[in-house]
Amino acid sequence: MRGPRIVSRALSVPLVRDPDRNRRVLTQQEPAVVSVHQQPHDAERTIAKIREIRRRSGPGMSAPGFDALGIILVAMMNDGSPVDIVAEPPAPVASSEYHYGQMIGRAAHLYDSSFGNV
Repeated sequence: MRGPRIVSRALSVPLVRDPDRNRRVLTQQEPAVVSVHQQPHDAERTIAKIREIRRRSGPGMSAPGFDALGIILVAMMNDGSPVDIVAEPPAPVASSEYHYGQMIGRAAHLYDSSFGNV
C-alpha cells in the first residue's frame, strides 16, 4: 500500500465520489454520483468552522474543549485513486497552532505536564 504524497500546490479537487450516494454496483450505464466542491472556498469555510472549536488553555483544566486540535488538508477523489496531503494555503502553515506538527507538540507538552512525575 502506498502512502500519501505531500504536494506543494493549492487544493483543487472539485469532484468527490460520495459513498452515501453510491450504495449500489457501479456500471458504465449507472456511473458513480459525484459531489461538486467549490475549492478552495469549501475548504476555507470548513477550516474557519474548525477554528471555532474550543481548546482548553492548559493541563488540568476542567473547561470543555480539546487539549490539542490539528488540521490536515487532503486532496482526494474518494475513488481509490492516490491521496495527496496539501501543503499550500488554505492548509495551515508550519507556524500555525492548527498545523499537525504544532498539534503533536502541544499534545506532548500537555502529556509531559500532566504525567511528568510518573
